[in-house]
Amino acid sequence: MSGVTLNNGQKFKLSGQSVEEYIAWRDAMLRQTGQELSGNMPKFFGRIEFNIQNGKLVNWNLIQSGK
Repeated sequence: MSGVTLNNGQKFKLSGQSVEEYIAWRDAMLRQTGQELSGNMPKFFGRIEFNIQNGKLVNWNLIQSGK
């Protein structure tokens, strides 16, 4: 297994997962998290930004829009 060093100096071992598998997992997780957040606010018009760390939702921000 190979590894990388993050900007903060932390060593991180790669799991052997291919880039395509990672991208598919990431996109599915982002889509699911976005749908869960937006499903709780059906009348909200705007943008939701959220942060995920270690595969878990950390926080989210709402940016309200209007017409």
